[in-house]
Amino acid sequence: NGDNALEYMKILVNDMDTLRTIPELETKCAGTYYHTIENIRGYMQQLQGEAEKLVIAIDQQSGITNYRHIARSLARLKNASWIDQISPGIYDNVMRRITEELVQYACQLEDSFMKVDFSLKCPENVSIAKEIVDKIESMQDLERSIPELEKYRNSILQRFLRCTQEAFDRIQKTFNLQDKDLYQIKQKLKELEEIKREYSNLHPARIYLQRQGYSNINMLTNDIEELKVKRKLENDVLLAAQCDMESELRNLNSIVQNYMNLLSSSSTDQDVFQTLSSMIGLDFQNQSSQTDTYLRSLGYSCIESVYEKISDVKKNYRQKLQRIEDQNTELSLLLDRLESIKKEHDLLITTRHSPSEEASFLQGKGFNSYELLDSSIQEITRVINEQGRNQQSYHFNDRLNALTANNALIYIRQCEKVGHDRVRENAIDANENLRKYIREYGIFLKHEIITKFNYMHTVDDE
Repeated sequence: NGDNALEYMKILVNDMDTLRTIPELETKCAGTYYHTIENIRGYMQQLQGEAEKLVIAIDQQSGITNYRHIARSLARLKNASWIDQISPGIYDNVMRRITEELVQYACQLEDSFMKVDFSLKCPENVSIAKEIVDKIESMQDLERSIPELEKYRNSILQRFLRCTQEAFDRIQKTFNLQDKDLYQIKQKLKELEEIKREYSNLHPARIYLQRQGYSNINMLTNDIEELKVKRKLENDVLLAAQCDMESELRNLNSIVQNYMNLLSSSSTDQDVFQTLSSMIGLDFQNQSSQTDTYLRSLGYSCIESVYEKISDVKKNYRQKLQRIEDQNTELSLLLDRLESIKKEHDLLITTRHSPSEEASFLQGKGFNSYELLDSSIQEITRVINEQGRNQQSYHFNDRLNALTANNALIYIRQCEKVGHDRVRENAIDANENLRKYIREYGIFLKHEIITKFNYMHTVDDE
């Protein structure tokens, strides 16, 4: 069981393979060996079943599916070709079935997405498109193990970015929200910032995290903190169980001690009663009824039941202790692995590396270095800030298209909920400018109404 099941199994199989080379032990190890092989088959089938159930359940639930567990399992499976040595074909079959299920689901998402019209005419459909984008992006953790998924994500994301950009361009053109040149400069800035984000994803530290099933360091840090909390809770449970056992044993030992005291007292009284009874000719009956009454009042038929209870309490505690220690061992192993990943990530962050892939990426975008990219971003930001000081003037020559304005507001509101930075930034910018435009248009209408009213009033006076 646990996230490291395959690693444990490999160690166990290797150890048993070594033992089976000894003729005297081969027969004795056979049963355990083949039982372990069946456990490995069962684990592989369980993993396949989890993937199939995950795909079936995805469309039946709200929210985004967390693929990290299966992504980490698949990442380990990629290094588990040794399984074919003991069970030929099972590794390839499981990987093929899992790949087919997930690729088919990604293909279905792409087909559904292509049928959605989320242009400015249909702003209510942005949420539908967003949901599909969120689902395909949540599968990004699986791409290291199943590279075929990447093309579906890129296809969906590129269409989403293109269509939303077309909608924002139309909003800008229809309402002339800001100076045309300024608008183009802002779009250029967003493009460069997107290049900067993509560049940062090429850092060896980020790539290393992705190979471990984490898209960013925050996800890894959260997992580490959750494990620490879980381990602390397990230790708290252990301490509580120990306190309960000690309290119960004290009560039981107190019962035994009281029983012994009563028994000792009864033994002394018995000698006296026997002497008196013989003097007056009466039969003496055993005075053990006092101890029996005491035990029965506490729910015990005899002192042996108390001793048996003490034994059961100690046995139950030992079992609980073993179970919690096993869980703590598994948690500690997993925590050590995650902290090792974080340590390696932090080392990659601070270590100089050969940025050949990053340099190629920048050159493909028209920059010879990161410094040039950063300088371009700073220069465009400076220009925007300078032009932004100029007051935007509006020319309301035509009647406001209320339907388009309403659609634009709905569209913008939906896009503000999108996770992609560039879309969300466009939405925030457009929201501010469109609301300012509508506010200025209201002022313009008020002024026009007052002017017309005064004119009509003057005509009437004449």
